[in-house]
Amino acid sequence: MVAFETACHASPNNRVHLLSRSVLKIYGPVGTERFARERSALNVLSGSEIAVPRPLSSGRLEDGRDWLLMSRLPGRSPSDAERPAHELSAVLAEQLGHWATGLHQVTKPYSLVTLAKDLRSLSDDQDKSDRDRADRVLAHARDRGLFEPSELSALTLGFDRFEGALLHGSSHAVLVHGDLQARNVVVDEAGVVTGLVDFETARFADPAEDFSRFALDWDSKGFRAFCSGYFADSLAGQGEQVRPGEQDDHDQQGGLGPDAAERVVFFTLLWAAWIGAYVADHWDGYLQPARDFIIRVADGELPNLS
Repeated sequence: MVAFETACHASPNNRVHLLSRSVLKIYGPVGTERFARERSALNVLSGSEIAVPRPLSSGRLEDGRDWLLMSRLPGRSPSDAERPAHELSAVLAEQLGHWATGLHQVTKPYSLVTLAKDLRSLSDDQDKSDRDRADRVLAHARDRGLFEPSELSALTLGFDRFEGALLHGSSHAVLVHGDLQARNVVVDEAGVVTGLVDFETARFADPAEDFSRFALDWDSKGFRAFCSGYFADSLAGQGEQVRPGEQDDHDQQGGLGPDAAERVVFFTLLWAAWIGAYVADHWDGYLQPARDFIIRVADGELPNLS
């Protein structure tokens, strides 16, 4: 109890506190939506085979910040947890592809057994389309000033070009993590992924969104390995493989469906804009790959997901 109270009254900048058998996360002053998403995602996944923290308790501090106490998963962070996802080893990236497939098997019908408020927290409002998100992040990137005017223009044109492809992803929304990369997994001593953490950006959405962290360099070993792991398991238990563009009755289990490459590009452009707006100040090595990606898309290139 003393450790819990001490952590609750710690500095607002200390958001995650590792206790002996649990983890206490204190969300920022504007983190109510992220708190609701994470708690709801963990509730939804509590009945699945995907290893995630178990919510233990939650509440709100006197200063208005939300807190969530969760069970602590066994294991540790990967040694390359701070590296961009596309730079990960092929072994780790392929494992993340497998885990993404399992996560994407969780659909809204599956989750009707959970409380209605969890579904609401993980479902975007009508006025928060993916294009709306992109425009808001782009505005912050423009204010931040790290991108050249030509790069900002290319982002806008890219969002315009690929927005229409998102219609093919909205018809079979699945549970996406929203920030699937090495710093949000735990591994055992052999480097095998044993669980997923940090579901602040989770939502029911287009499965192509979880490709964005790796697609920043679609020629990298990390991206190729992620795709290999994902599509090898896209029909888990069916003994088949589904490649992008193959629409069938099992899309909800992992197949990305039509315009897969275009949808992946839209969400990766959004990730690139996010890097320029928020990430580049905190982690080295992200800004230049984001710029390179923007240029490649502006030149008309598309990733090959097969």
